Amino acid sequence: FAMQIIKKRALSSRTALENTLEHRLAALRKDEERESAPAQGELRDLQADLPLSDAQNERISRQLVRSSVPADERRRKAELKAVNGLRKLLRGCAEADHKLERLVTELVEATGENVAEKVIVFTEYLDTLEAIKARLDDSALAGAYVVMRGGMSGKQRLRAQATFEKPETKVLLATDAASEGLNLQRSCRRILHVELPWNPNRLEQRNG
Repeated sequence: FAMQIIKKRALSSRTALENTLEHRLAALRKDEERESAPAQGELRDLQADLPLSDAQNERISRQLVRSSVPADERRRKAELKAVNGLRKLLRGCAEADHKLERLVTELVEATGENVAEKVIVFTEYLDTLEAIKARLDDSALAGAYVVMRGGMSGKQRLRAQATFEKPETKVLLATDAASEGLNLQRSCRRILHVELPWNPNRLEQRNG
């Protein structure tokens, strides 16, 4: 299941993949870097792709990546070599994450063509959200976006929603944990999914 998490994060962003590979390498190299496996109930929820808070999703995923280390030494060393190879390939790539570059280009074009246009950008992972924020801060949309993520209080969510409804705010960055209960159809008609959820129900929740 740890490899499934690595694959999902690879489809999200380079930052998400890099962070996950670092967690895996740490666990493969040193016993003290390993963590206990998540509780069976939490594991079932993650496998079923049930709605989890951002904090739960991050913690359970990290525990899986850092706990499921092969007991056989040859398998462990083989995986260590493979993960190191992946990290080397990443470091040899161009500095820019082309997926995020295309995302920002799409956002700038969409909001530039129509001054009233707004866009909601959904991502499953906090490290991808942070990478998008950093890229937006270095674009024409710096200061023109607002973030809504899990763990925010009701007041914070309402404040973020009110900010998004202002004419100068063009983009709402949101995680799945923040997608429930939003009522934005009067403010926005366009949604971009940074990665497609493996559970189609989650995609329906985002769109709703």
